[in-house]
Amino acid sequence: MRQLNHTGKIAGTHISYFFRLYIKEIETNELSNQNQQLSLNRSVLILPLIILIHVVFLKNQRMGTTELIDKLLSLEYKTFFGYEVLGSMLNALSSIWTIPLTILAFVYWYIKGVPHIVKAISIALLLLIIAIIVTFIVSHSQIDDLIEWSMVPFAFYALAEVIISPILISYVTRIADINYSNTIYSTFIFLTYVLGAGFVYLLQNEYQPYISITILTLIVFGIILFKNQIHELTYGLK
Repeated sequence: MRQLNHTGKIAGTHISYFFRLYIKEIETNELSNQNQQLSLNRSVLILPLIILIHVVFLKNQRMGTTELIDKLLSLEYKTFFGYEVLGSMLNALSSIWTIPLTILAFVYWYIKGVPHIVKAISIALLLLIIAIIVTFIVSHSQIDDLIEWSMVPFAFYALAEVIISPILISYVTRIADINYSNTIYSTFIFLTYVLGAGFVYLLQNEYQPYISITILTLIVFGIILFKNQIHELTYGLK
């Protein structure tokens, strides 16, 4: 799973570098009303929600892919479209979708524009729900082409990652009071991993898929239901 994240970061960095002359700055901390500004107090109020979403997404994604990879590693015969593969290559197969989906997302966002944060998070979490469901079905199915079929949930995991990660992390820096931006971002990363450890402990049981789907669904409904309050808290910053 770490390889998946690193591959996405490397792909995004290279794409941004080679297309840097064509990228317009469409995300800023500037507000339409110059009399308003994002203060530390407002950053502190919205940051817990962003951390919660990031923790739930990141840990569910990692647990889902890890569960599927463990299932593939237990196979006696590991073949991918007729070719025998080593167990160490299965992590690479889980990352195979990241680069092409990153490129497609970049092209789409360049043409259509980056989606609103609420929309992006909702779509990514729904994709993650689908990925968890498909993972459960595939990992509990007695099929010969298990590695080939596992590429379907891997695609959903990768697409969800491509959509939510750059937008969510960018949003953290944009809602931050610029005087404390480094501190706020460091706190975001620190709490994500600290709270994530406890969240993983909660999920480590036979009901993990049901708990994950329930939590993710509640978060989707929650951010949609309170999107106006989120907009007001951030002065409508997209």
